[in-house]
Amino acid sequence: MHRSLHPVLGQTALNKMGSKMDKTKLNYAIDAGLAISFTASLITGLVKWPGLSAALGIRHRIVQDSIATPIHDISGMVMAALVLVHLVLHWRWICSVTKRIFMGEKKPNTAKR
Repeated sequence: MHRSLHPVLGQTALNKMGSKMDKTKLNYAIDAGLAISFTASLITGLVKWPGLSAALGIRHRIVQDSIATPIHDISGMVMAALVLVHLVLHWRWICSVTKRIFMGEKKPNTAKR
């Protein structure tokens, strides 16, 4: 991975990404953050949805918009940032698979000799 492609991660994170285990832990942390931020954004989005409470027969809201809106906005921004980091970390794989699908290139032989 080239250092200039990772302005978000910084040099320290890149140095720690040397081993397979470090990459696995980083991917896990990013995916966990995506799951948490997505869930928060989904739930607060449903709470904020105009007319949904009435349509479901819910008379009293548990969370008011004044609380749901900042949580929704922040979780959405966190999710967007994590998606960008995820794309940067997997860019070579994305390019490789895209070429294989659209240009008919063969899968490179990755078997160890």
